[in-house]
Amino acid sequence: PSGAEQPPFSRFYVYEHANAGNAEWIKVGPDSFGKTSGWLPASCTVDWKMQLTLAFTNPANRDRLMFFKERKTLESILDAPDPVSLVAPLRAKLKQSTVAPGVLAQEPEYFIDMQKQFYLLPVLSGEEVMTEAGFRTRILNVASVSKADA
Repeated sequence: PSGAEQPPFSRFYVYEHANAGNAEWIKVGPDSFGKTSGWLPASCTVDWKMQLTLAFTNPANRDRLMFFKERKTLESILDAPDPVSLVAPLRAKLKQSTVAPGVLAQEPEYFIDMQKQFYLLPVLSGEEVMTEAGFRTRILNVASVSKADA
């Protein structure tokens, strides 16, 4: 394969999927009008249909956000009569080390200025659910992309 390397965070519309050489490829274009510009390896892309992103707020005076590896782990916490009793041990474990069962990652301890250290948390899918306690909350499936990853 040849062609120009695409800059990180480039946005394309996907027009076709194909398998070649034991890899998945996607045919892309710059807009929704059907003009295509070439093929990219699917492994180098993030399938982002919603065009919504998240950004961290200042973590002062609140608990840091946790990212769960599996949706069912998060759902079991939200469905519990006392979610805090399930979350507290995870937070304690994360304070001791960087690993807790079922937790993929946690929000950075200090505020990140996106102007100085750019990152992107694309929302890949989302759903509003009701907790056992009767509160509405959102379960989001996000990816993490930073300039350092590019």
